[in-house]
Amino acid sequence: MGVDDLDGSEAEAGLQAFGRGRVLPQSFAVDISFVASCLDQQDADHRECSAYLERLTDAGTVLFFTDLTELQLHDLARALRAVERPDASGSRPLGRGGLALLPPTPEDVFDRWRTLVASTEAMYCEIPEVIEGTWAVMAAHDIDAARAASVSLAKVTEADGLVTTDPAFAAVASATLPIFVPGRVADAILREQMSTEKGAHRD
Repeated sequence: MGVDDLDGSEAEAGLQAFGRGRVLPQSFAVDISFVASCLDQQDADHRECSAYLERLTDAGTVLFFTDLTELQLHDLARALRAVERPDASGSRPLGRGGLALLPPTPEDVFDRWRTLVASTEAMYCEIPEVIEGTWAVMAAHDIDAARAASVSLAKVTEADGLVTTDPAFAAVASATLPIFVPGRVADAILREQMSTEKGAHRD
């Protein structure tokens, strides 16, 4: 897969919104934000990420992850359990049958993760090689260690791109490392980039 599979201005930015590309990648490095959106039914991007994951599964796309992913899942489970998320009326959102949707427990999160791994072409990657590359990514881009590790994973595995919901990855998006994001994230990034470019021209 290359830049020709991206659309218009998104190709120039190295961004690809879910569902807008003509070709599904053969392999992805998976960022924790995408996993979190797939597992958390109350997440704003849950439906789009889950639908995209289903397409990737049907296409046999390989999803690379590391031990860091599972450590981050532990943090995710704790964070979800600690947050009260009522709806606009002050009540918890309701699921099927009118029952309140409670934040998942750590056990719920890991059960969903194990199901995801078992039902997809998920492939574990050893962390030492990824960590070595992380230092280089951090030196080249202004991103934190966890994000740099996701970029390094994509490079080490020679994946076709990185799948995420985190707009911070726009800093590393390129034709050689496409970043795949939900539509709303791609649109927001592109608007921000155009606004920045217009401001630079005025200066």
